[in-house]
Amino acid sequence: MAQPNFVNLTQALGTVAQELSNLQNIPAVNVANQLQTIQTTLANLQTTVTALQTSVTNLQAGVTTLQTGQATFQATLQQNLTTLDMRNYARTLNSRIFSDMDAIVLLPDLQNQYPANFPANVQQIRALNVQAMDTLLNFYGLATNGTLNNKRKRLSEYLGIKLL
Repeated sequence: MAQPNFVNLTQALGTVAQELSNLQNIPAVNVANQLQTIQTTLANLQTTVTALQTSVTNLQAGVTTLQTGQATFQATLQQNLTTLDMRNYARTLNSRIFSDMDAIVLLPDLQNQYPANFPANVQQIRALNVQAMDTLLNFYGLATNGTLNNKRKRLSEYLGIKLL
């Protein structure tokens, strides 16, 4: 009876092992790996798309916030410009006061508010006491230091009155 040739068996098994590793190169055998790679890539793409959608949503929210802020800023700016224009017009009219009895045009503050108990003319400004003068200076955000005459001059300059 013939004995097996172990050298031939070893070589044959080595050849089989080598050829088995090449099976993955056959398209029919490699399809499963390719499908797995495609599924992994699709999952990664879905994650990326979701992240992009979140970024776009956040960007849209940021733009909306910016637009709202811009609209508010524009409205406030327009109101402030209108108030400043009214104040400058009143100062121009007040600069034409030539008599103690000429009417003073009232100036609003930056919030477009008018002071209570505002003097009607230069004579009434001259008659104001320290407390009433400080109240008006505070209303307009002006300094309240100095003598009563300094305060009158400060208020008159602010109002555009040149007579004092």
